[in-house]
Amino acid sequence: MLIAKGYAPLFFLADGSERRGPRGSALLHDESGESWPYASGLVMPFSRRGADDCEDDLAQRYFGDDYVVRCATVALPPRALEEWSEVGEVASAEYRREGSEHAGYYEHDFGHAEHSGLFSFFKKSPGKLPLLYARRGALRIELGSGAVWNWRGIVSP
Repeated sequence: MLIAKGYAPLFFLADGSERRGPRGSALLHDESGESWPYASGLVMPFSRRGADDCEDDLAQRYFGDDYVVRCATVALPPRALEEWSEVGEVASAEYRREGSEHAGYYEHDFGHAEHSGLFSFFKKSPGKLPLLYARRGALRIELGSGAVWNWRGIVSP
């Protein structure tokens, strides 16, 4: 099951450009990796209007006990990356989180922060940044192996 981990996602690319998700879109993630690859975030619109309340323990934990979780159906695009067009490397991402717990705006930097001390000359190389893809109004961020997600969205890289 995909859970909307964030709304109004905005991606800042390493080349200095920006790419916003389509109007009404959410950053969707599948904790199990069954419906969509675990290390991949899917950005596409869906309607919550008319959606039924649903009982899902994972979604309820994510949004909080006081939040009414609604289930919606979305037609997933192809999983194969060959069906997508590469947009570029992602330096950082921003999105808004809903729910009764941990709601607010989040920003995730993928490695462009300055480091201090002895290792200040080490920065994440551009080849290690997540890649953003596009396909017919949808976006997809590929975080790579070792990706970690939690209640607030992307944790690592």
